[in-house]
Amino acid sequence: MQEYIPGDDNCMRVLNAYCGLDGKVHLMALGRPLLEEQTPEGIGNYAAILSAPEINDPALLERMRAFLEDVGWVGYANFDMKFDARTGEYKLFEMNPRQGRSSYFVTAAGYNLARWLVEDVLEGKDTGFTIADSESLWMIAPYGVIRKYLKDEKLLATAARLKKQGRCAHQLYCKEDRSLKRGLWYLRSQLNYYRKTARYYGNKGLTD
Repeated sequence: MQEYIPGDDNCMRVLNAYCGLDGKVHLMALGRPLLEEQTPEGIGNYAAILSAPEINDPALLERMRAFLEDVGWVGYANFDMKFDARTGEYKLFEMNPRQGRSSYFVTAAGYNLARWLVEDVLEGKDTGFTIADSESLWMIAPYGVIRKYLKDEKLLATAARLKKQGRCAHQLYCKEDRSLKRGLWYLRSQLNYYRKTARYYGNKGLTD
């Protein structure tokens, strides 16, 4: 049983890291979820994530880097945590020894996760140490859902600006795949987000 940490979905943070064969951390990317999935079966998954320099917390990143290197971690690591406004601290929920469902937000920000693995393991390159610090908006839900249910006006303004600038990526959209079957599937899945978010928003199906 975990302690309940109060706060909206945008109090969450998700961290992706790659640790090389040398036991050193080579990439860290911290994202700020704007909205989570709202259905009972989707709890714990993100619907939109913001990447931006101001999200990076140097003390947090250094602490997580030290942890990974102290335990000798090799490969990908994915962390979910939440900022606790009561204490001013981040509460770590879990660590996954893999990329997460939403880890494409890192690639969308310009830091292809696969690159670090390939250059480290296959090419034997020293990739140094990188902290992702570019702005981007990753989504799996349609932007209209984000616009309607994201209550933080400042974050919403940032999301709107990034969308206008074309600095956003949709997990399910691929402009090269123009098949009718996939197009209909994509349209249905996106429209379904409006229905299920309206149904479950506010309690995520945990209460009747």
